[in-house]
Amino acid sequence: MSGARLLSAVFLAALIFTTTRGQTGRAERWQVGDADACLGRAEELFKQGSYAGAADFYRKAAVIRPDYAPAYNGVCVSLYNLGQWEGAARACGRTLDLQPGSAVARRNLGRVLQRLGRLDEAVAQFREAVTIKPDYDEAHFSLGEAYRELGRDEEAAQAFKESVRLKPDDAMSHNNLGVTYYMLGRYAEAVAALESALRLHPDFAEAHGNLGFSLAKMKQHERALAAYRRALALTPNRPEIHYETAQSQLALGHYPEARESCAQAARIQPTFAPAYQCLGFVYLALGKKEAALEQYQKLKPLDPELASALLRVIYRDRIVDARR
Repeated sequence: MSGARLLSAVFLAALIFTTTRGQTGRAERWQVGDADACLGRAEELFKQGSYAGAADFYRKAAVIRPDYAPAYNGVCVSLYNLGQWEGAARACGRTLDLQPGSAVARRNLGRVLQRLGRLDEAVAQFREAVTIKPDYDEAHFSLGEAYRELGRDEEAAQAFKESVRLKPDDAMSHNNLGVTYYMLGRYAEAVAALESALRLHPDFAEAHGNLGFSLAKMKQHERALAAYRRALALTPNRPEIHYETAQSQLALGHYPEARESCAQAARIQPTFAPAYQCLGFVYLALGKKEAALEQYQKLKPLDPELASALLRVIYRDRIVDARR
């Protein structure tokens, strides 16, 4: 199972940034009033999910008042939500020119850089954000995400632990901490963190799946199956969960059930190669070598490496050419 799949919950969550208002002086009362009116309209549109319209009004506010940092920050977050990363980065940079001590703007820029794949720069922005505002739980969370993408799991765990400490009622932080412990091979700690996530959010499908993965690593397959069942009750069309269910069923010797779980994974996603390898192993366990070879033929065009591994198991007492 892959870290990417475990982290799917982290990379599917909607990301909405916070905008802030600035203080203005009496000498610019007329222009500031116009800028504030534009900013207010922009924020209404942003809340409605009309990001293009919001960006237009934020830009108008910035034209009226070129030193109005909240307007540039609004352009940044609107373009972020529109997937216009380069423009968002420029707007965030302008915000920080005007307000270099803004932790919110630092985090916003970090999120944009993360989307652009500039992860080291994103980490630098997140670290600056938590230096400016040490109790900024969202920045610690973002720092953990960036460390995870870089494969720096120990540092990611520390960042997510801090996020949990600062906001203990956030199920996503507990989930991501559990995922990170899983990647570090600290399965008992992963289980504890994921169970905390589920106490806060009992219908958190990703956390149920992640809990199953962690329990399976501890060879607690009955408990893993219970977690997978709950995940599938909430999100039934996830082939990877059906596949992992089959792995635990195989480990328990529940071969007919494992066959159905593998077959369901293949029905949901016909190109999901592990499902065919899984079926091959199930048929071998049932003593059906020819059926296992049929799965090999289906698997070969999808994933030659998995097909080769299955063929070696089928003919474990012979050297075979997997290219045949």
